[in-house]
Amino acid sequence: MPPRSRFALVRSAGVRLGLLAGADFNGDGNPDLALLDANDFSGVFYGKGDGTFTSVPGSGYVVPKDLINIAAGGTAVAVKLTTDGRYDILAGSTVLLNLYGVAPVIPAANALGLTASASTIAPGGSVKFTATITPATGSTASPTGTVTFYNRPTVIGMGTVSSGVATLTTTALTTVGTDSIDAVYGGDTNFSGSPSAAVSVTVTGTAKSTPTVTVTPGASSITTAQALMVTVAVSGGGGNPTATGSVTLSSTGYTSAATALVSGSASITVPAGSLAIGLDSLTANYTPDANSSSTYNSAIGANTVTVTAALITVPNVVGLTQAAATSAITVAGLTLGTVTTASSATVAAGSVISQSPPAGNSAASGSPVSLVVSTGAATTATFTLMPGAASLSFAPGATTANSTTITVTPSGGFTGNVTLTAAVTQSPTGATDLPVPSFGATSPVNITGAGSASGTLTVATTASGSGALPKRPGSRGYETGGAALAGLLLLVIPARRRRLRAMLGPLGLLVCLAALGGGLTGCGGGGNSGGMVSSNPGTTAGNYTITVTATAGTVMGQTTVAVTVN
Repeated sequence: MPPRSRFALVRSAGVRLGLLAGADFNGDGNPDLALLDANDFSGVFYGKGDGTFTSVPGSGYVVPKDLINIAAGGTAVAVKLTTDGRYDILAGSTVLLNLYGVAPVIPAANALGLTASASTIAPGGSVKFTATITPATGSTASPTGTVTFYNRPTVIGMGTVSSGVATLTTTALTTVGTDSIDAVYGGDTNFSGSPSAAVSVTVTGTAKSTPTVTVTPGASSITTAQALMVTVAVSGGGGNPTATGSVTLSSTGYTSAATALVSGSASITVPAGSLAIGLDSLTANYTPDANSSSTYNSAIGANTVTVTAALITVPNVVGLTQAAATSAITVAGLTLGTVTTASSATVAAGSVISQSPPAGNSAASGSPVSLVVSTGAATTATFTLMPGAASLSFAPGATTANSTTITVTPSGGFTGNVTLTAAVTQSPTGATDLPVPSFGATSPVNITGAGSASGTLTVATTASGSGALPKRPGSRGYETGGAALAGLLLLVIPARRRRLRAMLGPLGLLVCLAALGGGLTGCGGGGNSGGMVSSNPGTTAGNYTITVTATAGTVMGQTTVAVTVN
């Protein structure tokens, strides 16, 4: 008889009434039929090669010779899902892997033995259990996996199998009396699981008690600048021995070192600043030592203390650099607050002008100290003037070498139009035809940024030359005036002298007029009808000072240019 076909279930979900799937499932070269019926028999009808199949007769029907004991259904299809070359079955959402011809793994039998390191212990005493797995005769594999230990019905621990042995050391047996301990090996791919026989462990003596732990802080309220002394007392009650062992004290963000009990108590100092501001819970944990472990359980106790911020004297940081001030503030237990800046003519840039709160005040630990830091002396938006040439030298009437640039340089963020004017503010004594300075179309200059701008100062002078002087009395220009004067003289002759004029007669009047006219004409000095001609020296030679003034609103600047007229 050929080997039985076996299918392994990989996954199963919802099913429906089954269908047939055809393939050579047993590898004999003949097609077979797999029937999957969720409500009846499922299995494989093996083909005989002649159109018939193996089956088992029933009451009016036949069933597959090899049954598949799973309610799988749905659309069925034969497909090779692995690399072993055998056809597997996919039925709906169920996968059946074909294991035809593969020998099943049958876990080997074994025996589990259990021993205890002690048959009698004190309550909570330590005892070690050892479970030993002995494989069946002929087995060559080594057991692996885990062993679970029971104090029925409670699991008291587990041990990992190594070289066929698993162990458990426990102090879980605390109740006076006899405990029955057994173990169970869970098995692995080579060995089946197996239980052990029970072993008895007797717990003798007085049952352990839980002592009272009292936490007493040295003060109910402290500041963050104060340390706190805490006394922890552990009492087993009347008739019980004095507890020995150690205690630790903890709170939010703080845990003390273990401190040994002396006569049942311990004192622990909590350093200043270790506890958070607010209501702090102080929890003491008691751990018995070897002398008390058979009598007492571990225990805890708690109390509270109120912690407030300590008042700190604010240090004086005025005049310090910002970095030095920040260091002084943090060292004092305070924090740096808001930092603003201001100009100061007396405090160097980068140093503290003022602080808040002021030095000497009291503030809670961690309080902020705000600073005002100097940016140096205040800057004014202005400008300066600089001539391209500080002095000019030229001849009167010159049109070259008689100009220079005046550069306007802004500072303090100045911008805008600057009007340039100039005037002679110093000249030689008695100088005539003074120089005339001007900027023409180069003023005003426009400052739009940090760059400078300039205008051109031009100095105009008068060249030397000749010209006609004004006519003096007696010149030809005064002849008519002389006649008029003569007539005027006649008009003002007093009336009392009219008799004399009558005696002189017409001849005397003519002589007088002729004499007057001749005298006036003679004063003219001869025949020059145009007057006298004289030379014009032009701008007086010498040294001049020209003051240049620049204005822009209320901002003004000046400079000077020395001018030498040769």
